[in-house]
Amino acid sequence: MVSKVIFSGFRAGSLHSFLVRRSSRAKSGMVCVCSFRSHGRAARFARLWASRVGVSVAVRRQGSLFAVSVPVTLRSSRHPRGFGFCYPVSGLGVRGFFAAVGAAGLRSC
Repeated sequence: MVSKVIFSGFRAGSLHSFLVRRSSRAKSGMVCVCSFRSHGRAARFARLWASRVGVSVAVRRQGSLFAVSVPVTLRSSRHPRGFGFCYPVSGLGVRGFFAAVGAAGLRSC
């Protein structure tokens, strides 16, 4: 599910970076944080995933970016290689995006 969240963020446009981290508030204990340059795109992404996961998903401002944390589950009990690291994807294009997802130890969609 993590790669689906990241890929939908990429498709939404203006995705700057993503990271997977622990969260005490998420039922699964994990969230995928997607950071956007555009508030409008971040808000649309948050609405989409709030309806999919059935919980409130908020947009937070972090400097010049807008972050959306989506609760996710991992198929494996192990954390991916890139757990807790931020992966910039801005300006990479499709190949660069999939390279970043692979570097994070996540399977592509």
